[in-house]
Amino acid sequence: MSKLLGAILNTKNQKREVYVAIADPKRRELICFLAGAEALPLQEFSAQLQMGL
Repeated sequence: MSKLLGAILNTKNQKREVYVAIADPKRRELICFLAGAEALPLQEFSAQLQMGL
């Protein structure tokens, strides 16, 4: 883990903000998609998640 990321996640408030952010179902869907995705052009990426550019 980078020093910057470690510093960001050090405080309770910042950790809580991360958990609150990933608790959102749409954000979790995006994180899961990105974790398993190959490189995609932006238009294909947005089509997969039903979002506009």
